[in-house]
Amino acid sequence: MKNIILPILICITSISHVFSQNYMFLEWEIVGVSFIAPTDEKNINTLGFHSELRLNLSDKFSLGFKTENHIFNPYKMFGEPIRSFGITTSLSVTSDYYFHNNINKRGYFGVTVGSFDNMATTESGIDVGGRGFGITPRVGYEFSIFRLTGEYNFVFLEDFPNYFGLRLGINIGGRYKKNKDAKT
Repeated sequence: MKNIILPILICITSISHVFSQNYMFLEWEIVGVSFIAPTDEKNINTLGFHSELRLNLSDKFSLGFKTENHIFNPYKMFGEPIRSFGITTSLSVTSDYYFHNNINKRGYFGVTVGSFDNMATTESGIDVGGRGFGITPRVGYEFSIFRLTGEYNFVFLEDFPNYFGLRLGINIGGRYKKNKDAKT
């Protein structure tokens, strides 16, 4: 019992040093718009919407959770007309490494891993799409409250198109903490 008390005390006293020292701990990309360019010939470019919640674990590293929805052309998803809008959804865990920190201007690269779903039914009653696992390398830049990201979504599912994405979002939180001791 005595051997475990010291490690517990060390963990408790160092918790404040685990999180970001210069940036707010919680950051939420509350709303964002995505431009999607599929890499196959059957699908066309489309728009999407996303939201991402991130925790700044240090000044250089964050972990988060992202949800994303894309709306495909109702007449051309998977090369044949479908009954309604083709909506794809993804839920993924994110991680980013900030290689450039300059107050509220931050460059980063990262990766997301998660599930992708693009189920739809064609006019002839055939189910297309599916659910699968995917990985998304990405690179981007945060400036003030805006976050710009370029990414490539690779899904390990034959019926799901891989695609390039360009995203622009608005952040709440996560900004640089002002130094209370600094003179204005």
